[in-house]
This record gives sequence, structure tokens and C-alpha cells, in this order.
Amino acid sequence: MFTGITVMSVVEGLAIGLLCGMVPFILGKKRGLRVWSEVAVGCSVLGGLLFGMIAAAPVAALFTIVIMIKKKLPAKAEITETAS
Repeated sequence: MFTGITVMSVVEGLAIGLLCGMVPFILGKKRGLRVWSEVAVGCSVLGGLLFGMIAAAPVAALFTIVIMIKKKLPAKAEITETAS
């Protein structure tokens, strides 16, 4: 049903996506941006599966830049209504 080339291509794309996605994942975890880091890995894996290194590396680089620029809001900065 599946040839060895097809299976190897999927495994290779998955590995490339995971390796590229680990950079923004680790950076996002350290900065407290858990959701951004998980989305970065998911998008990198998807790019790696579809187009290999051509898509996985730029996606990871883009998410790394976004995570570096984005600031995590402190928990006390949540907007709360006060009764007047």
C-alpha cells in the first residue's frame, strides 16, 4: 500500500518540522508563552510535512521573531470590572 519512499518522506518531513519547531518552542516556554510555542511547533511540523525544510525553517524563524517581540502580560494586568 505505502512504498518505502512515501513513508520515509513523511518521517523526514516530521523530523524536519520538529527540529525546526524546537527553537521557538523552547524560547516560548522560557518566556511564558505556552500557546505561541505550541502553535509554532504545530505549524513547523505541518510545513515540514507538506514542503520539507523549505517551509519549516521560515515558519520557525517567523514564530521565533514573534515570540521574541511579544511580551507576556502579568497575571495582575487582567481587566476587571469594579462596582461603582
